[in-house]
Amino acid sequence: MQAVNKRHSLYFQLLFLLLAAAFVSTAVFFCLNMVGESAIKTYTENSNYSENQDEKYIDRLQNYITQNQLSVFDLDEISQWVKDQQILYLRIYLKGFLIYDSGYSDQIDFSEFSSTSDDVEYNLSNYYTVQFTDSSAMVVILGFYSYQLEIWAFIIELAASILLFFVIILLGIRSKMKYILTLGKEIEILEGGQLDYPITIKGKDELAGLAKGLDNMRISFKKQLEHEAVMDQENQRAVTEMSHDLRTPLTSIMLYTELLKKKKYSDEAQLQDYVDKIDRKAYQMRQLTDNLFKYTLVTGEEKEEEVLLEDPAEFKAIFYDPLSETCSTLEQMGYRTECAFEWPHGLLRVNSDYVMRILDNLVSNIIKYADPDVPIVISVLISGSKIGETPAEISGTAKECGSPAPDSGSYMLGFRFENQIRQKAESIESNGVGLRSIEAMMKKMGGTYQADIINNRFRLDIKFSCERT
Repeated sequence: MQAVNKRHSLYFQLLFLLLAAAFVSTAVFFCLNMVGESAIKTYTENSNYSENQDEKYIDRLQNYITQNQLSVFDLDEISQWVKDQQILYLRIYLKGFLIYDSGYSDQIDFSEFSSTSDDVEYNLSNYYTVQFTDSSAMVVILGFYSYQLEIWAFIIELAASILLFFVIILLGIRSKMKYILTLGKEIEILEGGQLDYPITIKGKDELAGLAKGLDNMRISFKKQLEHEAVMDQENQRAVTEMSHDLRTPLTSIMLYTELLKKKKYSDEAQLQDYVDKIDRKAYQMRQLTDNLFKYTLVTGEEKEEEVLLEDPAEFKAIFYDPLSETCSTLEQMGYRTECAFEWPHGLLRVNSDYVMRILDNLVSNIIKYADPDVPIVISVLISGSKIGETPAEISGTAKECGSPAPDSGSYMLGFRFENQIRQKAESIESNGVGLRSIEAMMKKMGGTYQADIINNRFRLDIKFSCERT
């Protein structure tokens, strides 16, 4: 997984989310606080809220005095009641004189009382008459009622801001959780074998890096499975082709063995020739089985192992014996051959094992499909033309090896095999293994291959690059 830029990491995203949530919730708190204070101020100033609260607390004070049978001089009990209310300021006047002030901890000295009206202070405030057990008194009350409302408003504003903070955090985390759940579902899809389903890559953080790694792993695993499928298919094809190639030398061995068992030979020289042919075919079979065990499939990612071509040799020196043996084998099988060759001069580089396998495949194909009543025609090809044909009979111009080539100076030498297709051959199952094997071997040797069916006649051309002498 590739390194993630710190700015895009989950750590910094979470830190940014926390800071953003804190900023938003703090801003909302101050806005709510301003709105709350303004609303409280408007409410308390434009209503009878303060007067109603004064009357409520005067009623409580009167009930407290009545229940506890307090006199105007039971000032300690009065002080305790004021403390319990917490938001009140209280003054008590008796006959125009101040006898109690909750703002002072010390009691009033009654010796200093005077009866002059100038000492009366309660005329500037709202006052209420309260009945004590021994006398009535005037009470001035001042309450901090808006403070109480402000406390409740502060609690509500703080709770709303904290709730908003957590909501923002949860919403930010929720998007990541949804992405994690999406990745989990997509992984389950991949586990089910649907490797064509892409992994969702969103963002640039560690989760996106993980998703990209999973998608790369999906693609690699898919390619590996496709590679293995191609390997299995190619291995099966190679084994099938090599198994097919084994059949012709085995058939030849059985044929010559049968001839030896029935003593169908004219002299010791022919007997030795049959034995030599059996020996060559047996050696060829051993080579094929070795190739079968050593075969390794090559894919597009690996270069195919190049076939080892032998040193340049004359065209006739390479093909005279193999073609003579091929004609002999076909004749032993009951076929007639026309193999009158004019051997041109030219140097070729081929692989002898491949040449023998190609000819064996041709023999196998002829035995399987050719009409034995019509001769098998084998002729030499030069630069795409056949010796003996005139330019009017072929496409291209017939040339002798050694004459200048029209384009690159390279020549092609090879053979054409023609046979009449047997009528019942159409019912024989064909998988084309032999022809595919010939095509593959010609390609590895740098040659060309072409097969055609014209007027119920099968024609196969194989040509090799010729080096001028």
